Amino acid sequence: MVHVKKCPVKDGRGRPSTEWYKDGKPMIYCYGWIDRMNDEPIPECKNCPDYVYHAQDDLDAWLAEKDPNK
Repeated sequence: MVHVKKCPVKDGRGRPSTEWYKDGKPMIYCYGWIDRMNDEPIPECKNCPDYVYHAQDDLDAWLAEKDPNK
């Protein structure tokens, strides 16, 4: 999840966040941009796989893949 993909938002990526480490390599996500009209993340950010709210799902999937007995 390192910031190498093209961001669909015209202003580019929001503030980066290292959420967890995969085999010693940081998994970096994006805090995205907030719509100031309703204080919610903009839809482009919510749908982006690099958005910070997807970090836990990615971590859970990686842990399940690493230890299938859980």
